Amino acid sequence: MRPSGDPRNRACRALLVLALLVMARSVQAQQVTLVNMIPNSLSGESNRDAEPNLAVNPANPLQIMGSAFTPDPLGTANLPLFVSTDGGLTWNLSAAIVPGTAGSCFTAICDITIRFASTSNLLYVSDLNPVGGISQLDIWRVSNPTTAAAATLLQSRPGNGSGFADQPYVEAASAAGTDRVFVANNDLMAAGGRTATIDHTANATPPPPSGFANLVIETRATTGQDSPSVRPAVHRDGTVYAIYAAFRAGGTEVVVARDDNWGTGGTPFQALIDTDAQPGIRVVSGLTGTNSVGSQRVGTGLAIAVDPRNSQNVYIVYGEGSTSPTYTLHVRNSTTRGTAWSGDLFTVAAATNPGIAVTSNGEVGFLYQQANNGRFETHLVRTSNNFITTSDLLLANVPDNAGSYTGANPIGDYASLIAVDTDFYGIFSANNTPNTANFAPGVVFLRNHNFATQTLTDLANNPVPVSIDPFFFHVGCCPPQIQIPGPLVFPNTCVGTSSTLTANVCNTGKKDLIVSPITSSNPQFSVATPSSGYPVTIAPGACFPFQVTFTPTSPGPQTGTLTVPSNDPITPSAQIAVSGTGGSSAIATIITDTGDFGSVCEGKFKDLPLFIHNNGTCPLIVTNVVSSSPEFQTAQVLAFPLTVAPGTSVEIPIRFQPTTDGNKTATITITSNDPVSPAKTVQVKGTTPPDYVCHPQSFAVVGANLGPTFGSSATGDFTFSGYGRYLAPFGTRKTYGVQAQGEYLYYTERQEGQFDAGLLTRFAWAQAGAFANFKQARLDGYRSGAGLGQAALTLDFLFLPNVRFGVFGTIGFLDRGVTEPNTTPLPPLQPYLNIVDQFGGSAQVKLPGNNYLEGNLEWLNRHSPVFGDTAGLMVRFVHQWQELGFTVEFDVNETLVGPTTNGRLVFGVQLGHWPRPSDLRNRRNPLGTDVPRLHYEILERPR
Repeated sequence: MRPSGDPRNRACRALLVLALLVMARSVQAQQVTLVNMIPNSLSGESNRDAEPNLAVNPANPLQIMGSAFTPDPLGTANLPLFVSTDGGLTWNLSAAIVPGTAGSCFTAICDITIRFASTSNLLYVSDLNPVGGISQLDIWRVSNPTTAAAATLLQSRPGNGSGFADQPYVEAASAAGTDRVFVANNDLMAAGGRTATIDHTANATPPPPSGFANLVIETRATTGQDSPSVRPAVHRDGTVYAIYAAFRAGGTEVVVARDDNWGTGGTPFQALIDTDAQPGIRVVSGLTGTNSVGSQRVGTGLAIAVDPRNSQNVYIVYGEGSTSPTYTLHVRNSTTRGTAWSGDLFTVAAATNPGIAVTSNGEVGFLYQQANNGRFETHLVRTSNNFITTSDLLLANVPDNAGSYTGANPIGDYASLIAVDTDFYGIFSANNTPNTANFAPGVVFLRNHNFATQTLTDLANNPVPVSIDPFFFHVGCCPPQIQIPGPLVFPNTCVGTSSTLTANVCNTGKKDLIVSPITSSNPQFSVATPSSGYPVTIAPGACFPFQVTFTPTSPGPQTGTLTVPSNDPITPSAQIAVSGTGGSSAIATIITDTGDFGSVCEGKFKDLPLFIHNNGTCPLIVTNVVSSSPEFQTAQVLAFPLTVAPGTSVEIPIRFQPTTDGNKTATITITSNDPVSPAKTVQVKGTTPPDYVCHPQSFAVVGANLGPTFGSSATGDFTFSGYGRYLAPFGTRKTYGVQAQGEYLYYTERQEGQFDAGLLTRFAWAQAGAFANFKQARLDGYRSGAGLGQAALTLDFLFLPNVRFGVFGTIGFLDRGVTEPNTTPLPPLQPYLNIVDQFGGSAQVKLPGNNYLEGNLEWLNRHSPVFGDTAGLMVRFVHQWQELGFTVEFDVNETLVGPTTNGRLVFGVQLGHWPRPSDLRNRRNPLGTDVPRLHYEILERPR
């Protein structure tokens, strides 16, 4: 021993303090879950649920199975199992999936142990089935244990009157695509009292028979049998250990056997040879035992575990002692694959039901239940330095009282401790008085309870007596820690399409994060199942990119919550907020002049632009534009569909091309993918006047010669001539109008003035007017008078609308009473009557394109005592609104120009546009059309 002042002592103490601080921080980081496993639906039960065992699925640690001496609630002898799918937070009792036979063990199957294989998700069950009062060893495989699928019997080894199996204990592992199963048991039917046995197979996956071999691993003489406790331990490299206690003449002996190739080969479990040349290393010999600790029956208290990082490193626990206070559990270790063993690493007196396990980071856990002053304490001791320093977690401190049960082992012969990755999982049985002081902080009772009054009740709130219940615990070392992304905000997404974002779920903890299926509160947000399926394992420091899709079904804002369940003990259900906006197209229309085309004549057309605008955030797809009227149509051929980008417009000209007169309306319907207005309508209208109104107004100045064109004596012509019309329809049907035309001519030798006013209807034309016609003939002393008035009437035959007949006449006077020098005095002014007979016919055919083909035949005969007789003939053909005519006029016996018979010949060519049939502009030719013309007049004066 060093002196107290030795610097090396101070350094050791400093290191010890540092180690304790590190350990304390590690313990603080660990998360403890402690749950009374009796489901709420079974709150009224008061069974002795003893000898519990636990199985955690390494492929999905949220899936945990438990077993105990729990009878089927339905009253059968079959075996029900406790099931949790959320990492042990909640539990249900499954249907009785393992068949059994009524008998001992309180009319239920006895000594049940369970274990998942490493990767196959298959559960293996070993039990004692009390057939005929003798325990029969059964081994089962369950494919879907959480769904209560029926178990498959792999092996059944019945007992007989001289022996049976006891305390089967199962371990399983996966390798090379098969499951390797090992069931250690005490086979009392084995020969020679050598009863430590392992039933094992290298391939339990195919249908039975599964090839189980019954191997006795005891090779030495016993005093009649080995201890009931036989325990296996399996490493993934194929190393399999087994521990048993042999009853020898000199005392109990603890033996460890080993196999290096999954128990296969010619000499399985004979890899360790002791100094007596027998398989199995004798770790300790000459042990004594006792019957009980407190009220609990005890045996040799065996447990074994192999370090998952190194199969050379293996731990064992055994118990020995002649009295309850001296009965002690011992922990020892071998780092040489069992060939040599350490002394005691840790001991605890008056304790039983040991369990030992090693995590993937090398932490060792030691579970035991200790009697202490009339109470039973359940402890979990953990160490990371081979028990140099430890942390002790007190899970329960309950009365040593089993309620109504008075047997020798109220809590059973074993509890269970296993390690999965860096965590410890375990199960133990204990008094179920609901007192928070009896358990680790945060204990959860699923069954009805009252911590304040420390009472249990059934579902009807009736008191339930204290009994023995199974308790699950989970101690996470450096637990996984989920880190989720912030809110996922999707871009505007068009209805009917999808957009995807990545949600990187990360693990900032120190062990694997196991993520179960992610759910969404809004079906428009979904998470794609990874190609490898669920659960998803995320290693420490890693992230997994979950693909989240937004598929809006309606426009507008959408929100939701993604729930991410995992084995994070702090946040078992993390939530991710998601939001997005369902985009859509939004049609808007505008048409010039609000769709009023105004007045458009038949045969003409007018276009107005219709603008289709997209006010939405997604492309507007126009699939059709139709009109309710054939007179309103699109002015061009459109190729559908038309795509209008957000914020843009397309222009579609709408054409009004009437085929009949009257007021016209139509509805233009635009069909698109706008979800609000899939059939947008636009109203249009227009007016088509009657045919005669539709022709343009006209006025023309034929010629102007203001002033003499030669000579200073003004002997030339002084002329202004013009004519035209103005037509203003009126009336309800707009079939009436006023036409006005005028003409003034001035000559030095004659003057003429004219004004016409006419009233027209659709079927009849009337013309009346007042005229002044002054003509002076200085030669020979003649002076002419003027016509005071004239009238014309043209009728359309209703039954022959293209045949017309008309008469025309002029009433005036003649002044001969003025004499000029050197002339013969003229007779006094006398009235005259000029009658023109005019008749004729016309035929008119309207051709496509608003062309006309017309033929007119007219005869004019004027009778006048003053002016003589005039005869005329006109033939005219009109095509495509252009007129080419030839007119011949004869004046016979014209007397105004002199006393002798003289004549005047007028000839010319008519050229121009034909505005409308039956134009009354020419008073001398009411049936025809007299348009701007060129003419040449020859006046022959008296000789």
